[in-house]
Amino acid sequence: MAILPLLYQVIYGLRGWIAFVSFLDLGTAVQCFIDTDEYLGSLYTASGIAEHVNPAMARLLGAHRMLAAIILAHCALCIHHRPVLSLAVCSCLVTVVTHASESLWYCTTPINFYTLFPVATAVVTMIGLFVAPSFLKPPEMDDEESHLMKLGLPRKKNWNKKRT
Repeated sequence: MAILPLLYQVIYGLRGWIAFVSFLDLGTAVQCFIDTDEYLGSLYTASGIAEHVNPAMARLLGAHRMLAAIILAHCALCIHHRPVLSLAVCSCLVTVVTHASESLWYCTTPINFYTLFPVATAVVTMIGLFVAPSFLKPPEMDDEESHLMKLGLPRKKNWNKKRT
């Protein structure tokens, strides 16, 4: 019985971390919408010239961070749903690919704190999301449904019964 509270602590800790990362993404989105020139000017200055930074880039990055914040907030609230977990993993993967491609492939951003911190938080979050299903309880099935699953038959659908 001592293992069960430990499982709850791990899941609650993971939910707290995901909510924290969601709050960070929300802050980045707000900063992109409010302070476009200063924030992106300091972020996208690999060549020392920020002439290609325009408000459209700030709005795109802000919309991306806002969507990531919403997805991660839903994952923190509904961590027991596997599709929400996979959606959060995809959101973190997009964050890693975006920042890595801008720094390494396109060379538009230098490798500094502003590019490494979102990548590091997304990678740690993805590791936690990959580990999370092992700490979650499997969905409950009744005896008849588990017997059908063992036989490989399709599940019984209650809506297909004839009404008398």
